[in-house]
Amino acid sequence: MKALDLFIPNAEALLYIKQPVRAIGIDLGTTNSTISEIVYDPAIPARAPEVRCLAVEQPTDGRGWWNPLVPSIVALNDGREIIGEGARRLRTQGRRQNLINKGNLFAACKNDMGLRQTYHMAPTGYRSAAEISGRILDFLMQSAMKDKPIAPTRTTVTVPASF
Repeated sequence: MKALDLFIPNAEALLYIKQPVRAIGIDLGTTNSTISEIVYDPAIPARAPEVRCLAVEQPTDGRGWWNPLVPSIVALNDGREIIGEGARRLRTQGRRQNLINKGNLFAACKNDMGLRQTYHMAPTGYRSAAEISGRILDFLMQSAMKDKPIAPTRTTVTVPASF
């Protein structure tokens, strides 16, 4: 099976596509998450669809960090929501940054998927594993749209089995 078969089951259908087409794939993981894309532009018919993992900008203590792997960690610090590498680095500072597990620091939430567990110390919008996962998914999707402002025609998300 070719990558193109996953994108469009019948490769001959490419002849009928008139506008650029983009499919997004997101892997929501316990430790890391990632986002990839397949893009086909009919304006360049001789070129095969482009398939790649996206390097996502993840703010870290004043600097940017670009990597396809995004730690599945969310931190609320100094009035900001930090997702990815910046949150992972803050995690090591714990008490010095007044970070409380499942209060304003959320890591390995996959383990809580499918449970009716509520994070009582967390602010509204961060009180369950599903809400934290939603923040990570939104962050990844916004990153993909910054990279290339073509709205995806299809999106696939792989999630933990207990989701």
